[in-house]
Amino acid sequence: MSRVWSSAVVAGLVSGMLGACGGSGPTSPPPPPPPPPVDTARNVAVHAGAGQSAPAGQPVPIPPAIRVTNGAGAPVSGMTVTFAVTAGGGSVTGGTATTGGDGVAAVGSWVLGAVGANALAATVTGATTGSPVTFTATGQPVIVQPGADTTLSGVVSVTRFTVPVGVTVTVRDSLVLRADSAVEIRGRIEGNCVPVTIEAGQALTLKGTVRNACAQAGPRPRLTLVGRGGYRVDSAAVETSGDLLLTNDPTLTEAEVEPGASAAPGRVSTAAVAATDCIVANSRFDAKPTKAANGVAGQTGTAGADGTLMRGMCRGTLRLEGGVVIVAQEGGDGGMGQHQPGSGPASAEGGPGGAGGRLELLASGEVISSGPLNLLASGVGGRGGDARAIAGPDPAGPVAPQAVAGGGTGGAPGLAAIRAASRIEFAAITRLSIGRGGIGGNATAVGARGADAAGPTTPAQAGGDAFAFAGLGGNSPSRQLTPQNLTVVGPENLLVIDGDGGRGGDAEATGGEGGTGTAGRADGGRGGISEGAGGLGGDALLVDHLGKRFGAGGAGGAVRLAGGRGGRGAAQCSLPLGLLPGGKGGDGGAVRAFLGIGGIGRVGGPDGAITLNGVGNGGNGGHGEPAGQGGAGGAATVPAGANRVGLNHAVGQRGFDCIGGFGDLSTIVTGTLDPNPCPSVHTTQTISSFSANPVAYQISESIPHWGPGQTTGQLSPAPGPTTEWSQTPVVYSRDLCSMQSSGPVVSGPVSFLFTLGPTSVTKTFNVRFEFRP
Repeated sequence: MSRVWSSAVVAGLVSGMLGACGGSGPTSPPPPPPPPPVDTARNVAVHAGAGQSAPAGQPVPIPPAIRVTNGAGAPVSGMTVTFAVTAGGGSVTGGTATTGGDGVAAVGSWVLGAVGANALAATVTGATTGSPVTFTATGQPVIVQPGADTTLSGVVSVTRFTVPVGVTVTVRDSLVLRADSAVEIRGRIEGNCVPVTIEAGQALTLKGTVRNACAQAGPRPRLTLVGRGGYRVDSAAVETSGDLLLTNDPTLTEAEVEPGASAAPGRVSTAAVAATDCIVANSRFDAKPTKAANGVAGQTGTAGADGTLMRGMCRGTLRLEGGVVIVAQEGGDGGMGQHQPGSGPASAEGGPGGAGGRLELLASGEVISSGPLNLLASGVGGRGGDARAIAGPDPAGPVAPQAVAGGGTGGAPGLAAIRAASRIEFAAITRLSIGRGGIGGNATAVGARGADAAGPTTPAQAGGDAFAFAGLGGNSPSRQLTPQNLTVVGPENLLVIDGDGGRGGDAEATGGEGGTGTAGRADGGRGGISEGAGGLGGDALLVDHLGKRFGAGGAGGAVRLAGGRGGRGAAQCSLPLGLLPGGKGGDGGAVRAFLGIGGIGRVGGPDGAITLNGVGNGGNGGHGEPAGQGGAGGAATVPAGANRVGLNHAVGQRGFDCIGGFGDLSTIVTGTLDPNPCPSVHTTQTISSFSANPVAYQISESIPHWGPGQTTGQLSPAPGPTTEWSQTPVVYSRDLCSMQSSGPVVSGPVSFLFTLGPTSVTKTFNVRFEFRP
């Protein structure tokens, strides 16, 4: 039987036979098996937190979480997950997470927004299936309507908020309350000096009390009331220490309420909110405390705080329906400037007063005032701080230390603005009181007394100068209350009053007294210069809705000046220097007064008075031989036509001669006439009662027909330069023989030669001698 072999079989047989015969050719190992396929699947699925519900504004109980697995169902770690709100508003924390070893990643928290449907998406970077995952939750309405007194603080999100009559909600720390729908306040919301914001997504109704006032000036917690669906404030009381904003749209800008303005891009048009009610009736809005914080006292006082802003705004039409009272805050007073060093110059400056609080009613449509009387009042400007500078003595230099004081400027009055893009209508009487400017601060300056002369090397010091400049009264700006291109209906029903400029402050300056002269430097020092300027009265430049000025200018401040008195000249009647010329009294200090001019206004303010009291009286001359002249009175510079009072500066009195002060001597000589008086009869003679400056003296006298004689004596005691006293008798020894023929009484001039040290002065007096047996 024949066989047919295939080529493959033959090849195999040959190979086998060769191997069996011991062939040595190489043999290749079989190839490795192929690697298993890579699992690249990344599947995303909900792990927890789907289909929950929670109160709107609150977090869901279970934070939503996803799980990532591969194709075999094993967890995948290290995958980045982003959680984002896609519906209902709300918010998340921990919005970016990474899967762990179990493949799970969760959001930190999910706070629901709106009532109803809310959605959250979880997106996994690099996922192949299932991403993004959507979580849904239902926001449940939150109705807050306390039935008893309660407390609130922090950020509170609710659906609806109602405070019933008789219930008080106390705010601790601060409060931001946002309601998706309506807010109705019929009871009380009170916070002690804390910021409060109440915002309604729909209508805001206020028929109770909202108060966040402070017990004292300083903190300024803001009060914001928003009703996005409009607001109605009726029979309500609002008190705040900070700025007040009442509005239906916090995004409304001032540009949108100017006449002819249109809604800004992206904003709701006026027509779209025309049906929204912004109504205020029978309600009172007060800034409490009524005055802003005062400045702090110091050498330079700080400024008083400005009054707060009270603003009512409406996107649409704002209606005042009668019985509305709005009173803005007064500006704080400037801090007092005070400086009184123990030695050296003094300078002090009062702080400026704060501006009065502003009042604004703004609408993108119309402003309509109707019903019973509405009373609106902006704030009064704060008073400028007073300044008081009193220099201390310092003997160095030719002039004693000066004092400079400047009063603070009064604050500007608070302004009122009523603006509407369409028109303003006054359908009933509305009274608008504009605050007056603040009073300028007073200034008081007192120069130091000059030091007395210190021997022959240092002359008497001039008194310190004094400069006092009072603060200006507060000005109102040159502005019209309503734009001229605005349509005003019933302008006669708007009564604009007050708005006066502030009164200028008073200035009082007293120059220092000059120092007293002394031996070797006999002249007294000049009195200090006094210069003062009364504060200018503030201008009242505001123009009402009729184009007329309505405020009066402030009165100018008064000026009271007392120039420094000149120092006394040295008295040169004492030993050991002898009888020297008396020192000249120092000249009185000059004064310069600048009038406090009244402010401009509908009625100009009166100018301030100028009082010159004891203006630069010259110093008295010193006693001497001859006597020193008194100093000249200080010159006074006063504006022409100024009202001056008490211009009484005077020249100092001349001193008196050391000897001339004796006056006439009335001398009675007593004794017994010897029947035979010759050749030598003596008697005792006594000088009794005369006045003089106390001196030690030696007398040589020459009496007609008598011949020369001489004696010495000491005047004592010494109570004063013009006081009479009896001195110890001065004994004269005389030979009366030559007088026998003259009778018992002899009178006539007697010359005495007074000698003190190197100076000799002869004085003649009428003397009467009477001899009795």
